Order: sequence, then structure tokens, then C-alpha cells
Amino acid sequence: MASSLFLRGAQLNPLHFVAYVACTSKEGLLVVALSMRARRHIISGGEAFRHHLLSEYEFTCRKNIRYSLRAFASKLDVDSTTLSRILKGQRQISFEMFEHLARKIGLGPAERVQYLSQTTESLKRSSTAYRKISLDAFTAISDWYHFAIVELMRTKGFLEDPKWIAKKLGISQTLAHAAVERLERLGWIQITPEGKWIDCAGHNTTDDPDDKTLAYRKLQKQLLEKALEALDTIPFSQRDQSSMTVAVSARQLPQIKKQIDEFRRSLTESIETNKNRESVYTLLVSFFPLTRSLKAGDKPHEH
Repeated sequence: MASSLFLRGAQLNPLHFVAYVACTSKEGLLVVALSMRARRHIISGGEAFRHHLLSEYEFTCRKNIRYSLRAFASKLDVDSTTLSRILKGQRQISFEMFEHLARKIGLGPAERVQYLSQTTESLKRSSTAYRKISLDAFTAISDWYHFAIVELMRTKGFLEDPKWIAKKLGISQTLAHAAVERLERLGWIQITPEGKWIDCAGHNTTDDPDDKTLAYRKLQKQLLEKALEALDTIPFSQRDQSSMTVAVSARQLPQIKKQIDEFRRSLTESIETNKNRESVYTLLVSFFPLTRSLKAGDKPHEH
């Protein structure tokens, strides 16, 4: 027999609801018997849910660079224009739309109630904003186009338009909008009431070595994929991709890594003396062993 649960109806705005029925089942929480007025009610947790949707879209785009907003809309069984406006924050989310989208992305009943039970005041008092910035910082480090947008702002002829940015970087407009919004929340860029963009990024890093390690591994994998793409699509006159193989001593590694770091910094300083830059490049340095450490008794592989 299902056991009854306490549901804080006051936080769900009882003026819009005919009744609440909450119970436990194999599917978890269940909320039913809503009036038509309730279904059209704008949920107070809509902004947080919008960021959840953006994260779902960005996650799929990382796995498939050709994944489009239209494909995402088709998966969610919603009009692509409507979804685009929701993701850009240009359309609020009704309870009916929330239930539809939450079901399509597999959001559990308990998670849905968390969004529905958030009032404006509870959102202000919660630590959601802190967690969001923490997640944004991680995402900005691990997705290449965030850094690219910051550098693009420093080029000649930059347009303060996500649509233009999307074309320049070869990403979707939705990803460009989401990235700009995230960079603004992080304080890396500031957008004035007049619509002027101000570069506030400087040089950023992270204080958490665990997050840094995981985030930078993701970033390096993405940039390696971009390097492979450039190998086939960019004329050699516009790129430099070379390598060398050399025997080294383990004792030399600290000095070698130091020299590589100094080279990167020196090259950056040299490049930034030119104030008429028109393109964004990336320098990807990989220095790793081709040989493996063998333990005593290890036998060579036989083929």
C-alpha cells in the first residue's frame, strides 16, 4: 500500500490548484488533479529548469557536433521556435510545458517537485546561484567555445551578436546564446543596458585541482578533435601542425615542462602586442611518452 507524503502545497501556490494527491509508488511522487488555470501557471523555478534544458542540449552537442536545435526540439516533441525562445529566456515556462519537457528529458517526479516548490523568495535564499556559478565555471573551462568567444571579442570587427558569433565559430545559435549568458553570469563579460559588451575576463584559472584536472581533460579532448578537423579542412598556409620524437631522461621532465610553459606565455605576450587581430587560433601542445614503463618479469607482447 502506498504511504502518504507531506507536500508543501503553500509553496506550489494553492490558489491555482484544485487538489494535491501525493503518494509513493514505483515512479516516486505523483501530483494530480490540477485545474486548467494551474496548467497555464508560470512556474517559479522556470529559470533553473531552463538552465537544466540548456545543459541537456549542450551535453548532446558535445557528443555530436552536428546535433541541431531542431533535432533537440523533435526529441522533446515541441516546436523548434518555441524551444529556442525558452532556451534564450524569451519565453516563460508554464506548468503544462514544464511537465511535458520534464517527462521528455526523463526528469524524475521528485526532481520535478523541487522545481515546482521553489518560490521567488526561496530561490533568493537558496544556494542555487552559488552552485550555478560553480557549474558554469566548470563548463566554461571544459567547452572550447567559451574561451574562443572571449578571444573573439578582442578581434577587429567583432560584432556583439550571438548569431554572428555562432557563424564565426561554427556552433549553433543556441550554444552561442547559452555561452554568452554563462560568461556574463561568471563576470567574464559585462553587457551594458545599451547592449555594449565589455571584456572583463582577463586570465582565468581554477583553485580546485580536481575540477581543473577533469575540466582540462575534457577541453584537451575537444581541442584534439578540432586539430584533426583542421588537418583536413584548413590550408597549411593558415596553420602549423608539426611534431618531433626524441629520447629524454625522466630527470629532464620538470625543466622541459617549464620551458614549454615559458614558450606559451612568451608567444601569447608577443601575439597580444598586435591590436589589429582578426582571427582566433588555439595552440595545442602535447608532450607525452611513447614508451611504457615495464615491471620486472613483464614479457613483450607477441602477435
